[in-house]
Amino acid sequence: MKKKLNPEPSDLAPTFISAICIIFLGIFVLLLATDFGQSFTTEGYRRHQIDVHSEPVPNMMLVDSQGVNQNLQDFIVQDGRYVILDFFYTSCKTICISQAAIFNSLQEKIKVHHLEDRVQLISVSFDPMQDDFKAIQQYASRVKANPSVWSLLTVSSPKDLKSLLDSFGIYVIKVPPFGDLDHNASFHLIDPKGNLIKISSLDDVDDLLSIVKIKIKYE
Repeated sequence: MKKKLNPEPSDLAPTFISAICIIFLGIFVLLLATDFGQSFTTEGYRRHQIDVHSEPVPNMMLVDSQGVNQNLQDFIVQDGRYVILDFFYTSCKTICISQAAIFNSLQEKIKVHHLEDRVQLISVSFDPMQDDFKAIQQYASRVKANPSVWSLLTVSSPKDLKSLLDSFGIYVIKVPPFGDLDHNASFHLIDPKGNLIKISSLDDVDDLLSIVKIKIKYE
């Protein structure tokens, strides 16, 4: 039987239709995976999810700079203020320095706007092997944290660390050869009921303070 050298247009139609269907199916799957284009990274997806559905912070024991055990959720709810929270470790020589400078600036803005009784700052160390309560106490002094506005805590038990970091979308990687800890940096807004309601980047932290002001205005 003689083979056709040039296929007829009618022969190409099924192939063309199949290709179009596969392309549209791929686009649909991509949209589903990125919440219809709202996020294209794991961190972006996590932030979008919190924008849509707030989540309670974990019931987890931490230690404050005085050596007192504190349940994170109880600590926030009993205090009754909005919280802007970040993660750090005291021997960090990179992004944590920027975070501390931003929090130092934020505590001044909180004072200027007379928001001391409505919002507090919390920094949590994710290096419990090195950062005991004395280490974070010294760090608090170094970054000039005002204890009435800015509390520093550390993880009580290393076995709780992964669960805590996962609940806030924080990754920590030990980098050879010196074992420095590489981590993502973000700020977390928590309402007085202990619900995580917003995650922002370092550049957008002033937005969190603006959100608090708006919420207080309508309470």
